[in-house]
Amino acid sequence: MSITEQEYNKACVRLEEIIDLVDDEAPEDDPLWQELVQVSNTIEAYEEIHYAIGEPTRFETLKLRMSDLVRKAVSGFKH
Repeated sequence: MSITEQEYNKACVRLEEIIDLVDDEAPEDDPLWQELVQVSNTIEAYEEIHYAIGEPTRFETLKLRMSDLVRKAVSGFKH
């Protein structure tokens, strides 16, 4: 699926317009629900190509984990 930047931008605008109009209770045959899925798929396809996020390295994973542990330890201290 080849998506242009213009199509991507248009899809993002449309998603903003309809996202609050569809809730979790909407049936799958609801036209707005179907449009939401289609627009979301368009955005996802574009972002997978142009904004791909690779797998973190082991070092990055360890660094994040250490940061989380420090934050958790420090949050126990009262000022």
